[in-house]
Amino acid sequence: MRSLRIFATLICGSIALTGCKSEPQVKEYPFGVAEAVRRLDNSDSAGFRYARHCGVLFNFGSNKSDDHTVTWTARANRKDVLTFNVVVAESPKGVTLKLSVPLERNGREMYDGTQNYNHPILSQPIRPAIAELIESAMEKRSFDNERVEEEGRYIDRSPSGQSCSYDAQILARGFAADYDDPPGPSIENIQKLAAKNR
Repeated sequence: MRSLRIFATLICGSIALTGCKSEPQVKEYPFGVAEAVRRLDNSDSAGFRYARHCGVLFNFGSNKSDDHTVTWTARANRKDVLTFNVVVAESPKGVTLKLSVPLERNGREMYDGTQNYNHPILSQPIRPAIAELIESAMEKRSFDNERVEEEGRYIDRSPSGQSCSYDAQILARGFAADYDDPPGPSIENIQKLAAKNR
């Protein structure tokens, strides 16, 4: 009889658990809004850029948009090509952070792993790398690409992944891709490479 009650309890418990859906935990940081904003604004933007860039030269940095928001901007060819921001909110144990990445025309986030860019500036998906940028800022340490989720750490499997890889190889030989160029290598870069290899 006792084993029957244990068996019934186990069955009821497993049924109850299968119906439960856990909400993602919001991480709280144990300091005030001003300190969180200061840490975010002093993030290792250069380390992030170096670890994630493709072959287009671009400027990248952060600034405080207001007392609760830090915005990062990437600029290529004198125009903004990517921005994202983090809003800091007070919470019972300190602060919480909310990341916002703009949407493309197709309704999906920029550099989300499905986007196709002729000459991407960063490898996709970008959100896990941004999460590491934020976490490294909160811990006052350098950006560490080894801490990015494994799936998005090194290989860009997005539709523009091959362009990212190709542009990075060209950059390693001393020639940068241009963000506004049509797909593929520019004639100028092909001529420079040919002259270099003579």
